[in-house]
Amino acid sequence: MLKPGGSFSDTQNTLSGQALKAIFKMIKYLYKFTDMPINHKIDLYDKLISPILNYGSEVWGFVKGSNVERVLLQFLKRFLGVKRNTQSDFIYGEVGSTRYQTCRYYNIIKYWLKLFRTNDNTII
Repeated sequence: MLKPGGSFSDTQNTLSGQALKAIFKMIKYLYKFTDMPINHKIDLYDKLISPILNYGSEVWGFVKGSNVERVLLQFLKRFLGVKRNTQSDFIYGEVGSTRYQTCRYYNIIKYWLKLFRTNDNTII
């Protein structure tokens, strides 16, 4: 959703809300597996929740996306069992992850390369 001023804040709010719903659903099922390692939980997150948060990021990905970043950090802090005010860089370093902004830039570059490689007759 593009606002008249060119802002994608409604898009970020919608995507983060949908991702939070999916996280709560995933957590509901994960309670049955109490001894599942954290790397498997992160892998599930990457496969189930990340696509929701990065949906359409080729278009809106240049914005900071603090709502989207917050969802990932809340998930990681919850499953690592650290305080809510733990620095984000420590969390990313502990799990070997990067910020979503980096992933969005990668998606934008991939999309632009795809645009440049197509011929003039295709509709994108």
